[in-house]
Amino acid sequence: MPRPRFLTTSDPTEVGRIARSLRLELGLSLRDVQELTGIDYSNLSKAERGSATFEATARKAVGALAAERERRRAEDPSGVDEAKYRLGVEIRLPNVLRDVVDRVREEARRSRFELFHGALASRGIPVHRSEDDPAVIVVGDTLRINLDSLVARLPKGLDWRAWSLRSATRDGDLDLSQFERDVEAIAAYIRKPPDKPMT
Repeated sequence: MPRPRFLTTSDPTEVGRIARSLRLELGLSLRDVQELTGIDYSNLSKAERGSATFEATARKAVGALAAERERRRAEDPSGVDEAKYRLGVEIRLPNVLRDVVDRVREEARRSRFELFHGALASRGIPVHRSEDDPAVIVVGDTLRINLDSLVARLPKGLDWRAWSLRSATRDGDLDLSQFERDVEAIAAYIRKPPDKPMT
């Protein structure tokens, strides 16, 4: 059996939102989740609102609700019950939750896309959301930027390279004071002659 793939997040607020999104998708009340998992409903409520104090509660709820979701879908839930945690900071979420994570992250992604789109379109550079990955935007024809990690990538056939944008902060926010520099670097790359090496 293949090993389960995982998504990651280091934001307690996001973990709480994922727990809430799963609970609502399953049509469960806070008290229903208490019956299902043994998690006190008032603690779960605080966890869903992103309280760092109740992050462990949110993690437990995500694991239990993910397993329940897969059980209801009659899919193989292996690897869902026992999500592993790294350093007590980053929660590893089963890949089966990708659609829930995408739903929770979409508002931030849309906001970042609008920033990139406005800044680059004003320079005559086309930008659009990727059809195959909701976390990615495509700049020009080849440059791909992940809206979650703020890592820019070129495909392997074109002197492949990846770099973190200067506007990516440690906590995952966008540093707007660095954003213009990133946009200028991206625009310079897109406009460079094809035979000119990357700097």
